[in-house]
Amino acid sequence: MRAVPLEIDDEVYAQAEQKAQAMSTSISVLVGDYLRHWVQNHDAQLLACEQMRQRFANPDWEFAVGKLESREERNARR
Repeated sequence: MRAVPLEIDDEVYAQAEQKAQAMSTSISVLVGDYLRHWVQNHDAQLLACEQMRQRFANPDWEFAVGKLESREERNARR
């Protein structure tokens, strides 16, 4: 295990310490859990972001739900 010195704003630390105590844990455990989760999921998040960028750059409007209405049908008063 490595000890990692962190600089955290005093107010943020106090709030985090209260929340950690309410959860019966410590800030170091929470930070370790966060980093573990981040390492495991970061690549998947980057891939998802890249896929979204590609889809918005080249939208495929072929998908639709239901029947495509004509202009007259869309604008008809009901």
